Amino acid sequence: MRYQYDVVVAVSDTFEGPYSERWTAGVVAGHNNFFEDHGGRLWTTFFRNPNFGHWSGPSRVADAAVPGVARLEWTGPRGNRLYVRRRDRGRTSTE
Repeated sequence: MRYQYDVVVAVSDTFEGPYSERWTAGVVAGHNNFFEDHGGRLWTTFFRNPNFGHWSGPSRVADAAVPGVARLEWTGPRGNRLYVRRRDRGRTSTE
């Protein structure tokens, strides 16, 4: 049983590295692919983990590995960290 299933990111200017320190870009949003849409917006795919986090609960065990998609945004202390975009009640889902 998994208790945490996060998307963890590290970046580098080259494939061979060196890489930055890792950070959690999305809690309970693991097993990812990142992609950019035609408008230049960043997204991630993920699979839900019903054993922990937002989707946890005995009634959701059958929902293991249900896929999802989430918007990403560059944020953090210097705007240089990629995170799953937080909800902003003032924005629409297509912005």
